[in-house]
Amino acid sequence: MIDIHSHFLFGVDDGSPNLEVSLNMLKRAYADGVTDIICTPHYRSGVFEPDVSLIKANFERLKSENPYPVNLYLGQEIAKCRDMFGLLKSGKVLTVNDSKYVLLEFKYVEDSEIENTVLDAVYSGYKPIIAHVERYEYVKERDIERFIDAGAYIQVNADSLVSKRGEYYKKRVEKYIRSELVDFVANDMHYNREYCMKAAFDYVSKKFGKQVANALFIENPEVLIEK
Repeated sequence: MIDIHSHFLFGVDDGSPNLEVSLNMLKRAYADGVTDIICTPHYRSGVFEPDVSLIKANFERLKSENPYPVNLYLGQEIAKCRDMFGLLKSGKVLTVNDSKYVLLEFKYVEDSEIENTVLDAVYSGYKPIIAHVERYEYVKERDIERFIDAGAYIQVNADSLVSKRGEYYKKRVEKYIRSELVDFVANDMHYNREYCMKAAFDYVSKKFGKQVANALFIENPEVLIEK
């Protein structure tokens, strides 16, 4: 399995406070059967604004200290902000694995600009992935269809599938998968969260078939790590 959205990187956001914790998180991922992880620390204007040089330095240290056969890649989860595309073009925030894919986060309460942001991203030459779409409670299925038509890819969280966030989110994600609106399942791992990729993979396999599970956890994510 390939985890495309995670906060394993230490000292840059709320994902991990130090290297020791990050290594313990990697141990849990390896035990769960994950082979590849894209580290995507937060960029949230005014909250988390880690310098790219710090991100890269901590990433290289994590790679050098990683004792597990898990491949690590670098990206960033970027919360929508006014100068987002300027930051991307200047290299002050990161795309996914130095590609044209960008992992975008939106407000949980209300944001009427998701579709326009997707269009702006595509116009600017990027391939936007909307992070944990099920957590935006104002977003309906028809909205996701419009986002996809505009050029977006859709990611949901593994813990939503195994009821770690309650039946409400589970039913939302199941509906989206059934309607073929999901491209990726990822763990969105933080140090204080459970790693549940295997449980989610097994659940999707049983509910929707092994072919669907392979697409969401392995085949679609492979595009993000292949060069």
